[in-house]
Amino acid sequence: MAAAALLALLWPHLGAAQSPPTGLSAVPASGAVTLTWTAPSLDTDETIERYTLYRSTAWIPDVNPGDATAQPVTISDGTATSFEDTGRTNGTTYFYRLTASIREGTDAAEESNFSDIAIATPSIPPAITIDDPDVTLPASVPEGAVDLRASITDDLAVDQATLHVRAGGASAFTTQSLAGSGSSYTATIPASAVSARGLEVFVTATDTAGVAGRTPAAGFHAVPVETDGFSVSQGGGSAQSAYRMISFPLALDATRLSDLLEDDLGALDPQQWRLFGISPNGLFASSGGYEAITDLSREAAPGDAFWLITRTNATITSGAGVSVPTDEPFTIPLQSGWNLIGVPYAFNLPLNRVTVTNSSASLNDVLSFTGDFVPVERPGSLEPLRGYLVRLSDGGTGTLELQPAQPISGSSAGPKRDTAPFDWQIDIAARVQQARDTYNTAAVAPTARAGWDDLDRFEPPPIGAYVSV
Repeated sequence: MAAAALLALLWPHLGAAQSPPTGLSAVPASGAVTLTWTAPSLDTDETIERYTLYRSTAWIPDVNPGDATAQPVTISDGTATSFEDTGRTNGTTYFYRLTASIREGTDAAEESNFSDIAIATPSIPPAITIDDPDVTLPASVPEGAVDLRASITDDLAVDQATLHVRAGGASAFTTQSLAGSGSSYTATIPASAVSARGLEVFVTATDTAGVAGRTPAAGFHAVPVETDGFSVSQGGGSAQSAYRMISFPLALDATRLSDLLEDDLGALDPQQWRLFGISPNGLFASSGGYEAITDLSREAAPGDAFWLITRTNATITSGAGVSVPTDEPFTIPLQSGWNLIGVPYAFNLPLNRVTVTNSSASLNDVLSFTGDFVPVERPGSLEPLRGYLVRLSDGGTGTLELQPAQPISGSSAGPKRDTAPFDWQIDIAARVQQARDTYNTAAVAPTARAGWDDLDRFEPPPIGAYVSV
């Protein structure tokens, strides 16, 4: 009986230990370690008063925390689930265990047992530079496979170095490992990624402590690619349907219109071929008004477009050039009224990535021409080699900003315009010989307003002998 009574007296003193924090993890950085954990489960009348972090440069045995020789750090916020341990020495390995001091009601707080151990070694992130005499970023490179060399240094050993590559306008990057010795790492970029579309690359590296580095710090390096150029077929004829709007998606080596056209079409002869643009005074009328271009010393810049008609079938070659960089938006200033523009890139550009700046107006009127005007509506795309006739909703000036690059995540960029469905509509088309005016719609929509609104479209200025509804 005495022994049983003694046992009853000792039982409260041997109460069950408080549950420790779980899932302790340690992520190293330069001179610091970030620790995260999951709070222990509590009864309804229990609260966490504080945490105590035990740190050591030697293994911390799973003993009673009161017997530990590790340095304790008090975390006074009992609701915390993370802590940044700063002032650590790069290259030194640190061991961590964590306890929670839990108060039940008005009783004194009791410290839990140790959590599992977490280990981290702070280090300086890898310093990455790209240095190759054959690829001096952002200088251009020729089409075809390209060798890239990266110089990667770190105060620890580099564990992995990765090259990320995609062609201009593509949504996803492909990855390949860089082979290295010392601080020199190399990889061959495949020819499929080095084309007139342009080249986009970035490099990542991770050291043996798990610390990562990247160049550039955000986005990618855009490498213009040299190309022999493009060719576009032009059907012959003298009717309205023979006209085409053309554009070339390059920064051409030979930029004059004479260099672009006369080698394929011969000297300018209005009986054989003609070229039209829009005068500096603008184009407003709905019936003609284009300006014949007779001075072929004029330069063809990226984003320019022209009306062309040839009496006989012809193929126009652009000649050599270099892709337009894709790491920043391309801007096209717009004059009042209608404008002729082209895509400066050798890939389709979603209209959702064309925005208007320097104006409160919207871009509703975008038309191509394939014998008849064809409207381009979101989520459609602008295509290389074609020209487009565009007008802002208020007919005023502004700037088109073309965003060529997909975000790194691959999601689409740019605003989307939701067009309310029509209650009803009537489509009207007219044709006289080869002249056509097909895309005309009279409709009723619940969001329509008196006067011009976002659903309305302007009749484009026709070219040549035409019919109009």
